[in-house]
Amino acid sequence: MIFHVGLAFLLDDNCASPPQFEDRIINGNVAKPNTTPWMAALHDYTGFVCGGTLITERNVLTAKHCIEKRNITTVLLGVYDRWCPFWIFSGVELYRPFKFVPFSGDIALIKLDRKVVYNAQIRPICIIIEQEPITWLPTQRFEAYGWGRTETGLTSQVLKTVSLNRVQCPAGQDPNGLICAWSWNGDTCNGDSGGPLAAKIIYKGKSIYAQFGIVSSGSPNCDNIGIYTDIMSYNSLLFIHHALDIILLHEK
Repeated sequence: MIFHVGLAFLLDDNCASPPQFEDRIINGNVAKPNTTPWMAALHDYTGFVCGGTLITERNVLTAKHCIEKRNITTVLLGVYDRWCPFWIFSGVELYRPFKFVPFSGDIALIKLDRKVVYNAQIRPICIIIEQEPITWLPTQRFEAYGWGRTETGLTSQVLKTVSLNRVQCPAGQDPNGLICAWSWNGDTCNGDSGGPLAAKIIYKGKSIYAQFGIVSSGSPNCDNIGIYTDIMSYNSLLFIHHALDIILLHEK
């Protein structure tokens, strides 16, 4: 009988170690190369659509509106520079969506057409799993990642990151299932949807880099409080899907 895979509190204990940051998207910084092996770039027939994160060997996590509004045809892993063709850069792997699994909030899984083989450039982000949804966060400061629109008005060629602080959600916004975050220095924007809100933490005595949210929505001008789906509200569902994948893999 399968209850948890690997460590008792992580969805996949092969998840990447905490990345090394520079001292510090709109007014964001360029993410340091080779520190984000869990980032995924979602494409339709016209090109780049949204971000996402690899969370297990068969699942990419993203925002539900990314798969509802566009016909996602490919998922690229190991991407840093979107303008570098994947057939030239050997570190990038192309996958096809096998199945889309939307949940009740702005969160969805993309099940890939084949098992991902982990390496230095492609590895899942840590997802904390508990018996009950976690109602607290061990941090109030996060990093968000994406290739979305920058202060130039254009989407970014290379992956960017911005540091954000958790704040109270705006009036009229139901905070259940959400994380609201903001910074004087920048904001997530169009094209960053589906990407992660993450943080380096010490959890149960282990240093990990864990995803806590998914870029969902924000102000039209990308200069105010951002809205992020709180994945802790869905951790039991994520585990169930991972356990079913393992059972199916063993049956093949």
